[in-house]
Amino acid sequence: IKFELLCYLRTEFDPLCITFNAKQENVIHSIEQKVSRKGEVTIEWQTYQVSQQDKLQRIEVISIPLPTHTSCAKFSPNQDMLLLCCIDGSITLHDHTKGTNTSTKAGFIATLASWHSDGFIFTIGNERGQCQHYDISLSCIKSQILNEESTQTAVLDMSSYFKSQPPLINISWSKKVDNEIGYNDRYKNRDSILLLYFE
Repeated sequence: IKFELLCYLRTEFDPLCITFNAKQENVIHSIEQKVSRKGEVTIEWQTYQVSQQDKLQRIEVISIPLPTHTSCAKFSPNQDMLLLCCIDGSITLHDHTKGTNTSTKAGFIATLASWHSDGFIFTIGNERGQCQHYDISLSCIKSQILNEESTQTAVLDMSSYFKSQPPLINISWSKKVDNEIGYNDRYKNRDSILLLYFE
């Protein structure tokens, strides 16, 4: 494999997430954290386009004010929403289409997040194995483990399943599957599978 350098730039602020646009291969999104001298935190969502002259041109900037530093940032599947988790336990959802920010307080400080493939719910978690589910209105969705007598709870705590608690290092919802593609019948009538990856 041979690579050719087309273009590059230096980010203005601390980059948290840089990814290609889901629909346009020559568009790049950069999520950067800006901290003022007074300690005010702002997320700068910068969008760049690779021009025909092989130059990165900024085509859009969105500023999202936050109460404190970010602990996690995650795009929705269609990249029309940006989930931001903070070190004070707050979570903010920016809706790019509506130009609105919605915030709530989670039950813990989230360091991990994953969107469901339909883009309407997401899961947050931390290394202690605690998880919470929310819809895009930031209403908490209670959950429980099937085949257990426990009642539904806002925070799903997986630490009780381990003698020695390993850190949770990744959360991932399964992607949508084409109905015409054959796969295990056990899962075909289920919505999705949530993977919790412990170290």
